[in-house]
Amino acid sequence: MPFSDEEIAEFKTEAEELLDGAEKCLMAVQRGEDFKGHYDAIFRVFHSLKGAAGMMEMPIVQSHMHQVETIFTEQKPKSVLDACYVSFFLRATDACRALLDNEAVEFEYTVSECATTLEKPSASVVSIRPNASPLKNSGRVLVVDDEPYIVEILREMLSDAGFEVCGICLPEEALGLIESYKPEVVLSDIAMPKISGHGLLRVIRETHPDLPVVFLSGHVDKDALLEGIEHGVYSVMEKPFDRTQVIETCLNAAKKYRLAKLVQRSINLLVYQFSDLDDFLVKEGKLDVRNSIRHELTSLLEQMREMRRAENPAGKKAS
Repeated sequence: MPFSDEEIAEFKTEAEELLDGAEKCLMAVQRGEDFKGHYDAIFRVFHSLKGAAGMMEMPIVQSHMHQVETIFTEQKPKSVLDACYVSFFLRATDACRALLDNEAVEFEYTVSECATTLEKPSASVVSIRPNASPLKNSGRVLVVDDEPYIVEILREMLSDAGFEVCGICLPEEALGLIESYKPEVVLSDIAMPKISGHGLLRVIRETHPDLPVVFLSGHVDKDALLEGIEHGVYSVMEKPFDRTQVIETCLNAAKKYRLAKLVQRSINLLVYQFSDLDDFLVKEGKLDVRNSIRHELTSLLEQMREMRRAENPAGKKAS
């Protein structure tokens, strides 16, 4: 079952969130909380990652998590998890992150004997970073225009409408901000130095196929419009801007992007659920059921790819 770069990136994001959860539980045990109360949550992470890595055709990650899961299940009868084992499983989660990033890892799958009493964590122990709070605005917008006054006009319009806005005048900075700021909509001028709006759109489509990009222009000619459509531009707004159009366009684009992400997360959840079921179906000899589910998942993934190719004709030609 081949997976696209976007689907692999989504899997890695989900895997990071699962590992965060496991680390949070392990550090709670390290602080002296009941091990049995956290056992199931940690086991689900290790087991889900093992199965999902197999589905995503990542045998090295799958093998690592299989060995970690095996050692973890051996600890189930214990009422207290020894400090050396807590440290071991924390190192194992770090190793999994490195393997997901295709880094070489040397990891020892044995644990030295240690005292059964937990040591109190030192003050230097770093807490797990909390998840970002839910959005309380209309969406995150990145504005890219080499004219500072245009950036300020749009920033004011959108901020007043409840959007979180980041504006820049150097288009070459946009790609880095897309990774760190994670906008839900990009508003970009077409004619800019160094990188044009079309050039920026093409690069965005390579790594963020669902991210809506709206072109800004004082005058849109036919060729520029057709090129934008070919690479999946969401919309075009002409200067001077109509406030209502700007706000409605950004609201609709942000909703579309969130829906696309929700669909992708739902598919990822289905993959995780199947990964939990996969071993059981094989052991029970129900290969027909297993193959049927795999076929449905493959079909679902292909439908999503077709939708993306339909929105980005240039990407379809390239493929």
